[in-house]
Amino acid sequence: MSIFLSEDELVVLTGHKAISRQIQWLKENNIRFIINGAKKPVVHKIQAKEKDHEDDGLLTRKQILRRAKPVKPVCGIYFLLCGSEVVYVGQSINLIERIGNHLRNDQMLFDAFYYIEAKKEDLLILEKKYIKKLNPYLNKKKSSTGEKYSIFGHLIVE
Repeated sequence: MSIFLSEDELVVLTGHKAISRQIQWLKENNIRFIINGAKKPVVHKIQAKEKDHEDDGLLTRKQILRRAKPVKPVCGIYFLLCGSEVVYVGQSINLIERIGNHLRNDQMLFDAFYYIEAKKEDLLILEKKYIKKLNPYLNKKKSSTGEKYSIFGHLIVE
């Protein structure tokens, strides 16, 4: 058991994977560290514990504010997954909001998502290409005959 933070623990502490950002964060938060031969910061666990939490073990308000990540609209193509299947492909100029809408929809069953950023002018063509390539069940929820299908491709009889 090491007395120094592991690379993963350093990422958790600083909120950054990039070494330069870790060093910057450590300096800004007055946490003592050294730079090892691999030019990576090394932090003693006592330093991290003293600076990262109050007595109750919870982050302080200041630490939460400092680590907050901005919410910004991201434009792109998204994929909803259920198990190992891509069940839906969509596009949006605000992916976070759109995926949130799907989470509130009982008809859209999925347990994971993935997205790629894209330019607004490319969304429609990219979405069509991915739907054609992946043939996800929920994109063909209503067929030309008006039949509805489940995410597993089974006909839904109402």
